[in-house]
Amino acid sequence: MSAGASIARVALAHGINANQLHNWRWQYRRGDFGPISQGPLLLPVQIAAPPVSTPRQPAKIIDGQDRPAISGVELIFPAARVVIHGAADLPTLRCLIQALRE
Repeated sequence: MSAGASIARVALAHGINANQLHNWRWQYRRGDFGPISQGPLLLPVQIAAPPVSTPRQPAKIIDGQDRPAISGVELIFPAARVVIHGAADLPTLRCLIQALRE
């Protein structure tokens, strides 16, 4: 209830007996329902600055001797020859082989 509110009007607005509301109010003030709240409890909050991104290191240049071997797949069928340079994933290879067999 807000300060200065009429018990009768508040009770009528909420469909309860004014005497019952009066009793609840006194029980609340005595602490029968637990400690009396002094308002919302607030916690201290600090807003931190967004993290500073660190610049990425440039890619390492590899000389010819340290270069990994180039991988690839070559599929030879009676009606077609397919060469895939680089990595080929298994689902794509299965689909390709199935299509070329038909």
